[in-house]
Amino acid sequence: MPGRLVFVMHAHLPYVLGQGEWPHGAAWLYEAAVDTYLPLLRALERLVRSGVRPGFTIEISPVLGDQLDDDRFRHGCARHLDALVAAAERNAADSDTDVAALATDAWRRYGALRDDFAARDGRIVDGFAALDRSGDIELFTCARTHGFLPLLATQDRVERQVDAGVAWFEQRFGRQPAGMWLPECAYRPAGPWTAAGEPTTAHRPGLEDVLERAGLRWTVVDAHLVTGGVPVGNYPPWRPGDGGGPSPHRIHTIGDSSVVAFARDPATTLQVWSAERGYPGNPWYLEFHKRHHDGGLRYWRVTDRALGLGEKLLYEPDAAGAAIEEQARHFADLVADTIADTRRAGVDDPVVTAPYDAELFGHWWREGIEWLEAARGALADRGVPLATASEACLALPATPLSLPAGSWGAGGDFRVWDNSSTTPLWRLVREAERWLAEVETAPVASEAASVVADQLARTVFLIESSDWLFLTSTGTAEAYAGGVVRRLHDATRRLVGMWRRLLDGDDLTPAEAGSLAAMRERDRIRLQ
Repeated sequence: MPGRLVFVMHAHLPYVLGQGEWPHGAAWLYEAAVDTYLPLLRALERLVRSGVRPGFTIEISPVLGDQLDDDRFRHGCARHLDALVAAAERNAADSDTDVAALATDAWRRYGALRDDFAARDGRIVDGFAALDRSGDIELFTCARTHGFLPLLATQDRVERQVDAGVAWFEQRFGRQPAGMWLPECAYRPAGPWTAAGEPTTAHRPGLEDVLERAGLRWTVVDAHLVTGGVPVGNYPPWRPGDGGGPSPHRIHTIGDSSVVAFARDPATTLQVWSAERGYPGNPWYLEFHKRHHDGGLRYWRVTDRALGLGEKLLYEPDAAGAAIEEQARHFADLVADTIADTRRAGVDDPVVTAPYDAELFGHWWREGIEWLEAARGALADRGVPLATASEACLALPATPLSLPAGSWGAGGDFRVWDNSSTTPLWRLVREAERWLAEVETAPVASEAASVVADQLARTVFLIESSDWLFLTSTGTAEAYAGGVVRRLHDATRRLVGMWRRLLDGDDLTPAEAGSLAAMRERDRIRLQ
């Protein structure tokens, strides 16, 4: 079949280790590992053993990889799995017959995950690395701490985020990454730019120039940057001709660079991602928001999205399994039909790019991992070839195209990350960045000062994460995100004070030395 599917997953969480446990903090990481990362790895390995190459393109963000490789994660996640197994066992013993059967299933499932996690010594990233080395998937990278690149104050900070993301990947996986996930799919072309919270305007090169200089060959953007239409989430599924611009089913080099842009396919995006109009809202699937009072496990189904939690019916695994199979076949048909429609519209060898947050599968949508496995089989049965992004770059011609600024957020622009609620946070980020610039432009005074400057660089990377802005703007965890940013800002202030003391020839006080040691223990992201 002329045409191919590029299925992309963006696996990322902000740096939460050492920054709270529950309900916001390390528990997010444990849940995502148990619900998504480990089950996804197991599903990919099952596909390979069955003789099916997954062919997915998967990004593990550097800041997520740091956490998954951390001993604190491995120990904490093991405890989390123990707690899930124990809760399921209690529920099976104490609940009515219907819930008891579901709890017994949960006990088996979490027990198997616990055994697998222990057998791997908790080293989930190593499993993905092995699949990358065998060519069954393609791994790629992201900006170092998921900083919102178009709105960082200086070009230097943009380049630092990109270069450090590449360096982390090279150190972790032993090869140069071919592509980069732009945080929030946020792109800006060359021209005058005013950073968020800054009164001055400066000329900046386009992000494609930064990627190209870093040796990167491709990235992913939202469809409306290519088609000229409205953002994906705001209109019915796209069909050839919508938007009036170039097709999102071709690949394009950005401007005068050699960097290829893959445009998100609107039809498959909405079908898989949307709880209102897509697969995750199926009434037979597990309800995310209703939990058992003892242990927090989920035993109820969506039933009807309009119903209150008290009206949800118990989960029926067989009915959910039938829905998974039906929707897997529907997805394969949808991709095949999209390719056929696009060919009729004049694109000889279309590419359907389907990018998603990895945490959708398994965490937000409990059946998502099983659906991925079933969909991969259905695509093979339907004769739809999968290609990794790099394979598609090698196989397909690319035409130059200038892109406007935009993201995959609400409105398709930068409003989610740059608004009145995020302005106070941006002020703290800017001050931290200025303090780092002061330190980095001064001569190194001593080995102790170098240690302080190194920790300051880590802290500024962490405060630049776009996640704190997103959580604030959407109200998802506003108090938590604001607290993290203020804590990181305070850490940069204290580090600069230590550095200035050392620059003047003084020694750190015992309190300062203790504070520095605590920061180094808590914030462990790896730098070159």
